[in-house]
Amino acid sequence: MDGLSGGCPTRGSEINTGNGGTKMLLAALSRRARGRAMQVWMGHMPGIVSRDEFHRLLARERARSDRNSHAFSLVVFRTSGAPSNLVRRVAELLRDQRRLTDDVGWVDPPDLGVLLPDTPAAGARRFAEKMHAVLQKGSCDVEDRIYTYQGNSDDSSMWAPPPRSTDRGQAEAATGSPAALVEPQPANQVALAPTRSTPIVRVEDLRTFFLKPLPTWKRAMDIVLSALMLLILAPVYAAVAIAVHLSGPGPIIFRQPRAGPGGKPFTFYKFRTMVPNAEALKATLRVVNEAEGPVFKMRNDPRVTSVGRVLRRTSLDELPQLWNVLKGDMSLVGPRPPTLDEIPSYEPWQNRRLELTGGITGIWQTSGRHQVGFTDWMRMDVQYSNHRSLGMDVKLLAKTVWAVFSGRGAS
Repeated sequence: MDGLSGGCPTRGSEINTGNGGTKMLLAALSRRARGRAMQVWMGHMPGIVSRDEFHRLLARERARSDRNSHAFSLVVFRTSGAPSNLVRRVAELLRDQRRLTDDVGWVDPPDLGVLLPDTPAAGARRFAEKMHAVLQKGSCDVEDRIYTYQGNSDDSSMWAPPPRSTDRGQAEAATGSPAALVEPQPANQVALAPTRSTPIVRVEDLRTFFLKPLPTWKRAMDIVLSALMLLILAPVYAAVAIAVHLSGPGPIIFRQPRAGPGGKPFTFYKFRTMVPNAEALKATLRVVNEAEGPVFKMRNDPRVTSVGRVLRRTSLDELPQLWNVLKGDMSLVGPRPPTLDEIPSYEPWQNRRLELTGGITGIWQTSGRHQVGFTDWMRMDVQYSNHRSLGMDVKLLAKTVWAVFSGRGAS
């Protein structure tokens, strides 16, 4: 291996594959395909774990953190767009500089990551600064990003994705000095003061790293089926709207803030099934709550109207959520979007249901709904998060039809 004095190739260097056709092919592929191709070309570098293995190590460390309350961190080194020989050199330097307990691997090829067990934000920042100096000395400096996971020591109410970074030029103008720059941070981020030799680094909550966007096949299925069902069921919507209007004062559509991926709020739609002041009455009824956990449920809820009972038993009150699906707020299949007041009571492992886009139906909805305890409900959502696939979605949609007609678990 070359010494540091040998330096790194620049980003303008040629991709040394020994085959001009391979270079042209790589340029035509998508970012992920190029990354995977680069990983294959490099082979199995000693000390650098594959993408699948690295993500398995991250999941294992998160499970340990949820049990033992220890913090751990991930530092991602972004090498996208760099030639393969530069990426290989960065990988070698990371491998040689890591601690014995650290793991180096492909986060999303060609980006590399270093998993730092038992390391809070401050320790991760020190590691990033050290690697910043090493990479600069080797003339192959790359951008890095720090993520930290707090486990049980963290406040679950802070489960929200970070906002976009503030403009660096504006921040420097406001402070008058880059060395004095400290960006304002939301509660789920850590502001760490920069040194004179390194730029400001934002430490983000690692839970945002685990967010799982909708696959293309899933979003396509959501758009096609929700649009089709909105058209076919238009007469049903009209009939239900008239029934709700005649049931008493109040809006036809009930709107409520719910938590989407990462806890980000969105407006959730249902046909109104309760009296207009239902939310205000909820506080007085909590003493007779029949559900475990942070959710509220009563078999004979006095707030539900006579029409509302029929709508709930037939699940017709859920129909407006097809508009949520078409907009992209929800998916046809996924964890039930929670109310915002539930999230602060979640245990860390239960927050994993917030990694996905919420759905109209899912494992819980087709397994008895309110006959299922809260802990088992959360386990079902985590199970779906771990095994989401096209086949599973199709199976759950088919089971939903039977669940609606049987009325099992509805209230």
